[in-house]
Amino acid sequence: MVVSAGGEAKRQAAMDTSEAPREPSEPPQTPRRQTPMTSPPGAPMFTFHVYALLDRKFRFNRELDQLILVYGDEYFVLHLTHFTGEKQGLYLVEAKLLVEEKLMMRGQWFSYRFGIKQRQKHIIEFASRHILIPPNQNIKELHIYEGFIGRQEERSLWKSSLQLVGLNKSKADEVSNDWHLSVKHLLCRIFQKWSPAEKLSTDNLCNDLIHFSDSLGSADTRVVYPDRSHPPTIMASELITETLIRILRREPKEEMPDGVREASPLVLGLSVFMIARKLSVDLGVKGWAELCLLLSP
Repeated sequence: MVVSAGGEAKRQAAMDTSEAPREPSEPPQTPRRQTPMTSPPGAPMFTFHVYALLDRKFRFNRELDQLILVYGDEYFVLHLTHFTGEKQGLYLVEAKLLVEEKLMMRGQWFSYRFGIKQRQKHIIEFASRHILIPPNQNIKELHIYEGFIGRQEERSLWKSSLQLVGLNKSKADEVSNDWHLSVKHLLCRIFQKWSPAEKLSTDNLCNDLIHFSDSLGSADTRVVYPDRSHPPTIMASELITETLIRILRREPKEEMPDGVREASPLVLGLSVFMIARKLSVDLGVKGWAELCLLLSP
């Protein structure tokens, strides 16, 4: 999913995974050098926006650690724009990386990993990720919902042997619950920012949901583990539909965003209708019935 320079959401080939690399990823290597993101003043820039849930095992400390994107033996430091930290026991992060436009490999697949840079070491995730850089020169941003970023761990010889003969869980199976948890929290975060009474907020929500759906809907082909396994298939459209129906019912109340609780039934119903129409979401018989009840005088 990509966004044009004007901010309008557009479906582009950046999430077309028909030719996505599917080879097994190599064990993560420690990056040797940082690539500084310096550029001449006024130089055209391309922005990567990243949304993810970090593995608790990273023990990420926002004050001391840095989220990095690893490319080969180089790494780039991402700027955190949102962080839900230690008190909640979840590391929900939003970050961005600015790259000078002329360095972009338009129309080519970009392979990378995420990691954490601590004072004395780098901790790299075990998955390898791939994204197609949009060939359209007018596209200046990518919004990527990365799902779960898991920490690389040493595997015992016994577990490795079982894995080879198919008697042990694949890495994807081991982290399946974490992936589903990450999707739940990322979707919740999107709706937490929504104010149904404001049209611009609803437009932004639609764009975010398109990014969410396109990114996570292709994660099972864009992300690969060293044992050749892939993350679970995420039915993003179904999750969005279920969330919209719960919002129409305003249940459970304690999980509803402030904007939803404060919106009038008419405003809420019209906003959900706009979202369903823009995203081509089918609310089903019960969902449309709930919507009609809200819009009835």
